[in-house]
Amino acid sequence: MGIVRRRQFLISAGASLAGPPIQAQVARKLPRIGFVLTTAPLATMVGAEPTETVMRGFVHGLRALGYVEGQNIVIERRSAEGKLERLEELIQELVKVPVNVLVVSGTQMVQVAKKITTTVPVVVAGMGTPVELGIVSSLARPGGNITGLVTAITPEFDIKRLELIREMLPKASRIAFLGMKEEWTSQSMDVVRAAAKEMGLTLVLTEVQMPRIEAALESLELQRPDALLVSQAPPFFVHRKLIVEFVARIRVPDFHRYYQAVEVGALASYGHDAYDVYRRAAGYVVKILEGARPSELPIEQMERYALVLNLSTAKALGIKVPQVVLLRADRVIE
Repeated sequence: MGIVRRRQFLISAGASLAGPPIQAQVARKLPRIGFVLTTAPLATMVGAEPTETVMRGFVHGLRALGYVEGQNIVIERRSAEGKLERLEELIQELVKVPVNVLVVSGTQMVQVAKKITTTVPVVVAGMGTPVELGIVSSLARPGGNITGLVTAITPEFDIKRLELIREMLPKASRIAFLGMKEEWTSQSMDVVRAAAKEMGLTLVLTEVQMPRIEAALESLELQRPDALLVSQAPPFFVHRKLIVEFVARIRVPDFHRYYQAVEVGALASYGHDAYDVYRRAAGYVVKILEGARPSELPIEQMERYALVLNLSTAKALGIKVPQVVLLRADRVIE
């Protein structure tokens, strides 16, 4: 063995005897944030500027508050990548890491997190009715290890989109709901169906069995509805481009919850800004890392919702958007 190679060998051997590299030791001491998504490919969640919208909003929110990955925090990213049955396994894995805070989203995932841990602080970036579901004691004082943001507490948002369909498509009568069966059979959807009936609309289910969203879209082509109401669940945000491109091909007007769908060609959206929800969730994480108790952090209700329209799509579909709708729009994409 040459002198240089022998020296490198001895240095390497000495380093292994001494333990992990200093950088690894430092990283191990940094607070760890567990971050779980239901559908986004893990590859889109990585880096300082993730391509996944909500991950980017979260990273930006942390950075604005002085927390930079690799410097003073570590983020443990996980995604079920459409296989929702993996959520329990992923959350258990993060709890065992262990993480200092766990970030989840949606009612299903927060219920899984609640079952797995009562000690690790959980920040929810968007959930439905946490008090009614027994997830927290109250919005003002959650009382356990869970806090975060409520993005919908009533079926009003789907009803608002149905009203929008009536205004923009006065001849429409048969509306497809693109979503999962558990949403369709919920009490909230009972209310939405009743409202649709009062408006003279028939709401039918185009069932999605994740991760086979393409099969649902093919059945949608056979249904030929007058318009499409798209679920607000996270998988439909992640797959927005796929949905938008498909319905554009079969010429079905689509109404979404997220404006990011309109940016890639959907006709309209009414709902919250997913990027902003995760940016705000980062604020909860920072408060907890700095000593706040989740039991005492009030749950915030997102009260800012926006109507976004895509006039290019409207023109391609031969739809003349009423002036009264245009005047109400928060943003119009030409």
